[in-house]
Amino acid sequence: MRNYSLNKEMINNKNLREVHRNCEPHFTHLTHLTHAKRAAFTLAEVLITLGIIGIVAALTIPTLIASYKKKTVESRLSKFYSTMNQAIKLSEIENGPVSTWDSIYLMWEHDGEEQVAPDENVTGVKSTSYEWFNKYLSPYIKNVRVEKDDHDRDGTTRVYFADGSMVLVGRMSWTFYPEAKDFQTIEYNDNSITDRDRTGGGVTNFSFRFTPGKTTSMQAYDDLWDGTIDSLKYHQNYGCYNEDTTYDRAYCAKLIQSNNWKIPDDYPWF
Repeated sequence: MRNYSLNKEMINNKNLREVHRNCEPHFTHLTHLTHAKRAAFTLAEVLITLGIIGIVAALTIPTLIASYKKKTVESRLSKFYSTMNQAIKLSEIENGPVSTWDSIYLMWEHDGEEQVAPDENVTGVKSTSYEWFNKYLSPYIKNVRVEKDDHDRDGTTRVYFADGSMVLVGRMSWTFYPEAKDFQTIEYNDNSITDRDRTGGGVTNFSFRFTPGKTTSMQAYDDLWDGTIDSLKYHQNYGCYNEDTTYDRAYCAKLIQSNNWKIPDDYPWF
């Protein structure tokens, strides 16, 4: 009798286990569906989330772009300054002191004839900016290419660098573009002579100064500067914070250099 009861109990337990085993997948499946249903997002929730992401992006992306542009300008201004002065020192080893180098004169073509800008200050042996740069600096600077523009009213030569920047080599004033793509030409007086677009002083282009025979190194433009920060900002002609671009806001590079090649916090053009 006892054995019979044990066997019956074992049979019942076995049946229960069998029933549980057969039902378990179904319960698991139902549980999964329930959780999946709870985890899903409604269309309204998705649209709200995308809207928030769009607003945040609209607020932050312009700031990030402006910050990147400022850092690009700062790093390339500093790099240009140090690269040019290093090249000048290297060139002096082979070509002698800067004071003995050829002078640069301005020359362009008009109606098929060479035009030379009169300048009583240019003395000694004279070279065009193209000839001068290829002789004195090109061998000591890594540049992508050097271009001569025979129709530019300033007789400048364009030098392009691997980092995307460029400089216009002039007789005394050199104009540096952190982004070469920002350089634009416009017609000057008639269709045969061009000038650079001068509206981007302190923003797309910056003024430097190097006059062979008169200065010994490349400098951020500081002609007539009285040595004060206020003068760099508000000089009636060259001040960086002036609205007028007639004089290229020529002191902007010097102002940034005076701030350890960092654009000041109150700089109005970035």
